[in-house]
Amino acid sequence: MGGPVAMHSRVTLHFALGPAEGPPLLSTFGEAPETLVIGNGVLPPGLEQALLGREPGAAEALLRPPQHAFGPWEAGKTHWLERAGFGPEVAPGAVVAFDLPAGEQTSGTVVALQPGRVQVDFNHPLAGQPVLFRFEILDTEP
Repeated sequence: MGGPVAMHSRVTLHFALGPAEGPPLLSTFGEAPETLVIGNGVLPPGLEQALLGREPGAAEALLRPPQHAFGPWEAGKTHWLERAGFGPEVAPGAVVAFDLPAGEQTSGTVVALQPGRVQVDFNHPLAGQPVLFRFEILDTEP
């Protein structure tokens, strides 16, 4: 086992992220743990900060405010797109993947339908709200 979590540490952990109330949106508990490098952007910086200084074996549940999780919800990240780019089964609440010009992917949540167009919210689903961050650190490496 390694020492305390520091910037650029390689950390193997279980974690769960979700709203303050209700089930998590993402959880590795009961599945394979995640291995990440602190500072590489897998987790938002405010969530990474919560891990700093913690030792293997540490387990905690923290309620993080929006500014220390996925940031504020931004109206400018909601866009109307042409309906032709969506399948016939698209409905509000659906999460849709989009290819970006650089070859990466992003996702958005369908929030409204109108004839000929679909409104998609590209904010993270947890943006603008407190996030319950549960973690158990299994191992660390410098």
